[in-house]
Amino acid sequence: MRLRFNQVFVGLLVLAILSAFVLPADITNRLRGFQAIFAPVSRPTRAVASSVHDRIAPRLHHDTRNADDVKDENEQLRVLVMSLSGQLDELRRVTNDLDQLGDVKQHCTRFKVIGGDPSGRGSLLLAASTRDGVREAQPVLSGQGLVGVIDHVGLAGAQVRLITDRDFKVSGRFLRFDTKSKNGEQTLATKIPLVRGAGNGLLEVQNIEMKETALSDDPLKEKVAVGDYVKLEDPLWPPNLSGKLLGQVETITQQSGAPQHALIRIRPLIDLLQLHEVMVMNKLETNTAQVASEKSAATTDH
Repeated sequence: MRLRFNQVFVGLLVLAILSAFVLPADITNRLRGFQAIFAPVSRPTRAVASSVHDRIAPRLHHDTRNADDVKDENEQLRVLVMSLSGQLDELRRVTNDLDQLGDVKQHCTRFKVIGGDPSGRGSLLLAASTRDGVREAQPVLSGQGLVGVIDHVGLAGAQVRLITDRDFKVSGRFLRFDTKSKNGEQTLATKIPLVRGAGNGLLEVQNIEMKETALSDDPLKEKVAVGDYVKLEDPLWPPNLSGKLLGQVETITQQSGAPQHALIRIRPLIDLLQLHEVMVMNKLETNTAQVASEKSAATTDH
C-alpha cells in the first residue's frame, strides 16, 4: 500500500512539473476541468480559510476622503484632546485642593470668584448668594489655607473679607517644618501671636518681643525666623479650622515706637486676589468666624 501511494505521489509530481514547464498552455487549460472533481473537498476548505483570514486580517478599505477634510478632522481632534486635557488638569487641581482641606471639605461648597477689590483693604466677590446657603461670618478657604470670611451676602453675590484686610484679626501659632518631629512640624515656644491684616497682601504680628525672634543674641532654635509659618490657633473659631495656614514669615524688624517688640510681616502662600475659586464653609449649623475676628480685635485693642 505504501509503495502504491508513493507511486501515485511521484506521478502527480511529475505531472505538475510537465504542466508547468513542458506541456503547452492550451493543453493545460483543457485539464482545468478536472478541478471539479476536487470541488467537494476544496470549497469547504477554502470557505473556512477565507473566514479565518478575514477575522485575523480584515480587508483594507481605501479612504476616499479629501486630504483637506482629513487635515480638518485631525485638527478638530487635536483641539478636542487639548480641551479634555485641560478639563482633566482642572479636575485634578480641584481634587487636590479638596484633599488639602481634609475633613473640612465635607462642610464646604466651591464657588467661583467673579471680582476683587484692588485697593489696599482687599476683598473678593463670589458668585454666591443666600439661596446657596451662604451667610455672613462663614469661613472661606482654599487648598493653601484660610482666605477670609463672608462679610456681606445678598442675591447678587457675596463679598469676602480677606485675612489681609486691616480689620481682620485672629490668634495663631508659629511653626517650623521639621522632618525629625512626629507630625513633620515643630511649634515654636513663643507668646501667642495676634495676627492682623496689614493690607497690600500682607499680615503682621506686633506682640512678639525681640528676644523671641532670631534677631536676638540668644541662638535658640525655637526663636521665630524668616521662613517660618503661621497657622490659625484661635479658640473662638470652629475647632476643625485649627491649624489652617495663614502664611509665611517674610520679614522681621524692630518696631520704631517699641524697640523691645518685633514687627513680623507675613505673606500668604498665594496671592489671594488672584484666586479663581474658593471653598465656603457653609454646611455648619453655627459659624463664629466673623464674631471671633471681632472679639480678637476688641481684646487686642484693650
